[in-house]
Amino acid sequence: VFGVDEVKPVSVMERDSVILNPELTDIESDEEIEWRFENIRIAKVNKGIPTYDN
Repeated sequence: VFGVDEVKPVSVMERDSVILNPELTDIESDEEIEWRFENIRIAKVNKGIPTYDN
């Protein structure tokens, strides 16, 4: 997990479920958050609107 000021790796096994959690209580309207697996974006929150890649 990569943040602005920190790197926090999370290990899971294939087929394990995960919860994508920004660990924020409030997302600012101009913030962008991305979740990636290796070089593949799997989810993104841009200005409070979530999108998910298949």
